[in-house]
Amino acid sequence: MYAPGTPAPAPVDWAVRQILDSGVYIDEHQATADDYHLRATLSELQVLQVPIHYLHGELDTSVPLEAAQTCTALTPSAAVSVIAGAGHTPHQERPDRFNAAPRAALARMTSAARATA
Repeated sequence: MYAPGTPAPAPVDWAVRQILDSGVYIDEHQATADDYHLRATLSELQVLQVPIHYLHGELDTSVPLEAAQTCTALTPSAAVSVIAGAGHTPHQERPDRFNAAPRAALARMTSAARATA
C-alpha cells in the first residue's frame, strides 16, 4: 500500500492496525470492491458541469496508475495529478506534494474560467 521509502513509519503502523482491527469488515469491503466498476458511468459526469481532477500515487500497486489515466480519459474535461514517489496513500506518504496538486489544479481551473468569462 505504501511506496518504498515512505518518510515516516507512523502511517504504515496506523494502516496495519486499522486492517488488523477491522476483522471481517475488511473481507466484506474487499469482496465489494472487487466487483465495483465505475468506468462505465464516468462519461455521465459531464452533466455535473464541474471540474474533475484525479490525484494518484505514482507507485500505487493497489490501484495502478493506469486506472487513473483511464478514468481521466473517460471523464469529460478531467485531469490527473500523479504524486511522484507515493503509493496508494499519497496524502500520508507525500503530504506536501499531495496538497500542492489540487492547489495547482484549482489555480489552472480559475485561470481558465477567467479567460472564458
